[in-house]
Amino acid sequence: MKAGKERLRREAYRLGYTVGLYSHSEWMPWIEERRRALIMKARSAGAERIVKEEYERGKRDGAEKRESLIMKGLEPREEEIPAFRTAPVIKPAKPWRAPRIPAKVIYSPPVLIGCPRMSRRPRLLGIPRFLRP
Repeated sequence: MKAGKERLRREAYRLGYTVGLYSHSEWMPWIEERRRALIMKARSAGAERIVKEEYERGKRDGAEKRESLIMKGLEPREEEIPAFRTAPVIKPAKPWRAPRIPAKVIYSPPVLIGCPRMSRRPRLLGIPRFLRP
């Protein structure tokens, strides 16, 4: 009986990993069917809670793997679905490093060669020509 529970755990983990890795919707018919069948088998074996936990853990691990592959510019492939792991792998934290700030570049302001016509006072607002001295 113990071998049957272990097999169900593996199947649940792999299904969850596939769903997370390929970003499938849980409502897709084939996923929903397989998940429901796994849960029914687990109920009869008395391991429903364990199977649900393994499915969620696999889904989370698959989503993390997908994110790391996307960050590297790669796409997930079929052979990347791992074998079942009994304990989660804890990755050591990377030390935090401050971002490098480039040296300041001093820009000189642009030099204007006179006043642009746009900023001059319009002629219509001035004194009419016949009144000028």
